[in-house]
Amino acid sequence: MAQGSYYRGKNIWGMIKNWWENDVICIVGSGAPVDGVVGTGTGAGLCGPGSQYTDIAVGQLYINAGTKASPAWKLFTHAAVAGDTLVTTSLASTAMAAKKEEAVKSEIKKDIFRADETKELKDLGKK
Repeated sequence: MAQGSYYRGKNIWGMIKNWWENDVICIVGSGAPVDGVVGTGTGAGLCGPGSQYTDIAVGQLYINAGTKASPAWKLFTHAAVAGDTLVTTSLASTAMAAKKEEAVKSEIKKDIFRADETKELKDLGKK
């Protein structure tokens, strides 16, 4: 899968591979993670946006809302289920939303390209 893609299969190994290719990593430590500037901070150079850090000393979960080079860890404080949708109240991140939007746009472009290829192949078969 290309970087920025989303996972559509049912295979756990494919899902883990997709996380790895998109720098979404789960790490643990004792104590809160440290935000950083380029090359510093907990998980710098390893944990991309959406990565998780669990503080095992107090059982708190943090999500990286920054970049792989400059992590910005946000405490996951509350989640509520509204219908079938998980709503988080403290993870509104422009960086994560932009990355997700870019991934969706990329998949749409791929689907349009595949549709065009399929049409061209059908047209060749008719000739």
